[in-house]
Amino acid sequence: MALRRSLYTRHPFKFLFTTWFLASLPFRLVGSVLYYLIPATRPGRTFQQALVTKLIYLWFSFATTVEFRTSKSLEPGAEKERFVLIDPDELTEGSTTPSPYTGPLTTNPAIKPGKIAAFWYDAPPAPGKAPPPLVVLHFHAGAFVLGGARTKMEANWGPVTLAKQLGCPMLMPEYRLSNTQDETTRFPAAFQDAVTAYTYLVRTLHIAPENIILSGDSAGGNLVLALLRYISEYQPQTNLAPPRAALLWSPWVDLTTPSSVIDAHRNRDTDFIFGGLNDWGIASYVPAGLKPDNNPHFGYISPLGREFRTSVPIFLQTSKAEVLYDSNVEVARGLRDVGCDGGDF
Repeated sequence: MALRRSLYTRHPFKFLFTTWFLASLPFRLVGSVLYYLIPATRPGRTFQQALVTKLIYLWFSFATTVEFRTSKSLEPGAEKERFVLIDPDELTEGSTTPSPYTGPLTTNPAIKPGKIAAFWYDAPPAPGKAPPPLVVLHFHAGAFVLGGARTKMEANWGPVTLAKQLGCPMLMPEYRLSNTQDETTRFPAAFQDAVTAYTYLVRTLHIAPENIILSGDSAGGNLVLALLRYISEYQPQTNLAPPRAALLWSPWVDLTTPSSVIDAHRNRDTDFIFGGLNDWGIASYVPAGLKPDNNPHFGYISPLGREFRTSVPIFLQTSKAEVLYDSNVEVARGLRDVGCDGGDF
């Protein structure tokens, strides 16, 4: 993986690999369709499930090889009235409330809270009216290096469906993505943005914390656990109260597992996660030189084995066909062992 990263992330090798990938893609798609038409090649899965998993894997494989960077914008774009720009300076300017940024959020002076774009689904709360009785704050997936919250991101159908089922608005922030070329995009950048989004709901929109449900998928679930831990440990300093509940969808809770373990997992063939994506996310998000045994805040990065107690009910969903299944079960048990409520799987 190191050799591929050094070659295919730079031109002309990046251009050559992209050309080859696009040229070979139709043949791969046809081959996958023909392969999964045979029921024996997809035991326990439908044709659609197997094919979609393969398509996502192909995209992640390409993105990982070239270290694709998802473009981000602080402009409304097609989302228009569903767009909101959150400025962390406005959350504390002229306020008598304490700063929401302390402890692990200030470990690197070069990484500071910044403006983030966020999007309401399906519509923002009506202005001039009482705050909604329930709001979901959802953090998207992508191993901290991919993904987004705009409408064009097809992966958003799950959380949007959740919001419709709950009958409440959902806010999805576009937290900063990490990359290996910019040290200021590593932890705690995305974590700062998660705190910014939560503080915006509480202090700007005046939504009571007990009316907020946190939700996160994969890396987004990691951010939810970090946010819960932060509120639990630093509530006296930040005056941020805990939310109503937390929903974790196959959260990425172990950022210490090497690619060899991922690629040898028994569920490797039924998931689109693979070792290269795992390593890329870790190499991009975890600060250089940071190890589990030399930093008291490592639990905010990799919570497995570093569980914490919170009064917030936690629901965790995972699948026996996923690579993350084992770590999800372990972290759920660990949360229960320290006294958390509702850690289900």
